[in-house]
Amino acid sequence: MYHLTGPANLPYDIWTLIAGRTGAHSVRDLCNLRMSCTTARNAGDEDFVYRCANIPIWDQRWWSVSPMHQPRRNFLARCRQSGHLEVLFRSTVSDLFLGGCRFAGMETMNVVAAQGHSAA
Repeated sequence: MYHLTGPANLPYDIWTLIAGRTGAHSVRDLCNLRMSCTTARNAGDEDFVYRCANIPIWDQRWWSVSPMHQPRRNFLARCRQSGHLEVLFRSTVSDLFLGGCRFAGMETMNVVAAQGHSAA
């Protein structure tokens, strides 16, 4: 008799790929996936997933300045820490032109450009 393999039996790398593809589609869907089970939550916390996250520019701008959106600011900080190129680029431009952190901003901009961001 053939038994179907449940999602709990998937390798962790497959869970990470699923979470990455989900995050590339929608951050809300990624959050819903992470709430579904422990394995999905752990896989959704990998750097790869945060580097793949698709964050619309208007959401990113609003999340970074609004005091109501602390969890979303934490999400942006985690994306920045994991090396999400678009988030790094936008925060670097903000540091360069609004924050007055010119030296640190230029160093980060060089890193983003070296990793292949087209606008950097």
